[in-house]
Amino acid sequence: MLRKLSLAVVLLTTFFSINAVAGNSVTISAYKNLNEKHLNSLKLHINGVGQGFLWSNNIEGRKPFYCSPGKLALNADNYMQIIDSQIPLYEKSGKDFPIEMLLLFGLQEAFPCKS
Repeated sequence: MLRKLSLAVVLLTTFFSINAVAGNSVTISAYKNLNEKHLNSLKLHINGVGQGFLWSNNIEGRKPFYCSPGKLALNADNYMQIIDSQIPLYEKSGKDFPIEMLLLFGLQEAFPCKS
C-alpha cells in the first residue's frame, strides 16, 4: 500500500511538473532552475519543441526553419547544447527570453539552409 502511494505521488509530481513546463514558454531563468531541479521534465519539453520544429520543416510548400543535419538524429541533449550555446548571446540584453526561441535561432545557426 505504501509503495503504491509513493508511486502515485511521484507520478502526480511528474505530471504537474511537465504540465507547468509545457503550458508556457520556458524563460532562460526558468530553464536554469529547471535544469537543476527537474531535468527529465525539461528534457521532455525541449525534445517536444525540437520535434515540433522538425515536423514543421516537413510541411510541403513552405520554406523550412532550418535544414536538418542529414543522418544526425537530434535529441534533447543536442537541443540543450544548442540552447546553452545561445544563452550568453541573449542574456546580455537583460531580457529573460524564451528558450524555445533560442532553440529555433540556434538550429538556424547550426544548420542553415543553402540558398
